Amino acid sequence: ALIATFAVFALTAFTIEPLYYYGCAWDLARCELSPYSAVRAAGQVWGLYVGWDPLFAHVPLWLQVLCTIEVFVFGPLYALTAIGIARRATWLPTIAGPFCGALVYSTVVYFAMEVLELMPGTHLGLVFAINIPWTIAPLALLARLRTWPSGKRKHA
Repeated sequence: ALIATFAVFALTAFTIEPLYYYGCAWDLARCELSPYSAVRAAGQVWGLYVGWDPLFAHVPLWLQVLCTIEVFVFGPLYALTAIGIARRATWLPTIAGPFCGALVYSTVVYFAMEVLELMPGTHLGLVFAINIPWTIAPLALLARLRTWPSGKRKHA
């Protein structure tokens, strides 16, 4: 389940998120005007999400920074983590431990800011339900890493 979860996170970070953030320049109206069908489709997905989370209708700078980190740093790390889990790679704890900590931290910041900057029309239950996997999956992986093979040889 963790392999599929991190693979879906990677797919999201490599497709839907950058298509909206950069293809639409953080603006749903620009998505509709795009000559590219993939950008228009991403805009339709984000249009649904903005209905629950109006913070993404006029994205503040702090959230643009968080989302840029999601795409350019976390995106590749999601893919690498999925591969590491699938291969039971001994290097995985070295990468996934700090990454999972950073991922939990970023989602906690996002949730806190959603509450602190609560906008009219925000459906916090849906926002939390949709985004909580980005907190649960890294915590589950951290728990699993406690028994992960280290690859170190024991001397007799």
